[in-house]
Amino acid sequence: MEDTQVDLSLRDSAEGTWIDRQLVRYPFHLGRCWHVDGDPGGMLTGYLQCTSGGLFAGDRIRWRIALAAGARAHLTSAASTIVHSMPGGSASQHVVIEAGAGAWFEYLPDPMVLFPQASVDVDLSVTLDPQATVMLADQYVVHDYEGRGRGFERLSTRLAVRGPDGTPLVIDRFDVTGQTWQARRAGLTGDHGCMGSFFVITRHGDPVALLAAIRQAVDSCGAYAGVSLLPSNAGVLLRCLAADAVALRATIEAAWRAVRRQMTGCDPRPRRK
Repeated sequence: MEDTQVDLSLRDSAEGTWIDRQLVRYPFHLGRCWHVDGDPGGMLTGYLQCTSGGLFAGDRIRWRIALAAGARAHLTSAASTIVHSMPGGSASQHVVIEAGAGAWFEYLPDPMVLFPQASVDVDLSVTLDPQATVMLADQYVVHDYEGRGRGFERLSTRLAVRGPDGTPLVIDRFDVTGQTWQARRAGLTGDHGCMGSFFVITRHGDPVALLAAIRQAVDSCGAYAGVSLLPSNAGVLLRCLAADAVALRATIEAAWRAVRRQMTGCDPRPRRK
């Protein structure tokens, strides 16, 4: 069974959201959290840093982030995560998110960078109250650091969203090999070297208006993007392909900003990286 390297519990108070329990083991470090001007009242911003230099063969990473009723938080990374070459091996990362009534959680890490022969499984599990909102970014950049035309080995991602009683709301799976990616087939990847997904998981508000706001926001970001409603009236999904990491980041950030404006009336300030 995977060890848990990160276990965070967040609660709300009159002064804002605070961390009432944290367990952070090597190779991760949680920096000092703070409140950013312009965010919804009391929202906490935190950075999880990896001190090992990325993911290596045999790594089994597990995080758990639990938000009590009314807690609000924005969690990101200090930089991209390198998934190193691992001939014959693999790595995995499992992130478990639990959001109580009225909670608002933004999990927006920088992309994973897939080196040649990298093999990784990414599993996102979300359990949320009908009055909670969770935003997730899942981004990947393909990088052949020697320029020899080599691709990663395999990428497998899974998102499972459930209600508080365990009822499945959304199941999303994505599985691709480096060989398929390197083929640059029209209708699959084409000439794009980056891919990303942005999920807005919420069961309240107007999902059609949210979809329209995201579409308008990403239209001029330079990525090939599509936006659609999630099943079970569970929110909105943006999926995109981009030529480079700059366009990928611009697209995901534009979608995030659009959601903030649409749902809270606040225009978020950029986080320092």
